[in-house]
Amino acid sequence: MVDETTALDEVERSILYHLQEDARNVTNAEISEAVGVSATTVGQRIADLEERGIVDTYHTMVDYERSGFPHRILLFCSVHPDDRHDAADDVIDVHGVISVRELITGNRNLHVEIVGRTREEIVDTISAIEHNGIAVEDSELIKNESRRPFDDFDPDCEE
Repeated sequence: MVDETTALDEVERSILYHLQEDARNVTNAEISEAVGVSATTVGQRIADLEERGIVDTYHTMVDYERSGFPHRILLFCSVHPDDRHDAADDVIDVHGVISVRELITGNRNLHVEIVGRTREEIVDTISAIEHNGIAVEDSELIKNESRRPFDDFDPDCEE
């Protein structure tokens, strides 16, 4: 549900698009030129988006294999729906866990991404997750991941 605290105007959507495209290398001046407002306004809008919780954090995409962690696995886990949020909070702190995604529907309602150097590290991480009362139902090796900005934030997007 969109309310007045989360509704985005055209300038904010465009700023989000540019941040999603490459937040590390884009400057407020570059965004201002693309959006048509001053760099000061861009900075103020970004601060407001952060304060409102719309921009939560900035992430670095890591090539784990190149950094010495060749095992990257997505676990499909089950937990009672009433316990899902607490379980996600607990499992994110397990060594080797790099992301946790809560799902609203389905039996496999917690997706946990893990990395490790060795098979043994992976087994230890999975054991620690299961020790938290989470049932690991299935797993898949991750080969690659691609991301892109959301189309609706692109000012040049033709709907």
